[in-house]
Amino acid sequence: MLIEVKSKKTPTLSFKPDYLGRLQAYADVLQMPLLIAWKYHGIWTLFEARHLTKAKKNFNIRYEAAIKESLLGILAGMSPIR
Repeated sequence: MLIEVKSKKTPTLSFKPDYLGRLQAYADVLQMPLLIAWKYHGIWTLFEARHLTKAKKNFNIRYEAAIKESLLGILAGMSPIR
């Protein structure tokens, strides 16, 4: 799997379409999933890039949504928050 690592102090993570497109194209060529690891206030989430949604210009995810989609609980043997 490919993991793009980010750290932000705001509750929204944002990717410009061309940047996300290049990351996804690379993942597609390698036939690997693209995951995003995001640290916000010292807490990590790990989620699939497909959970980013198109806003006006960029693809965004709010921290609350990232927590709900985080794969870290699954990796630790826990169920995701729903």
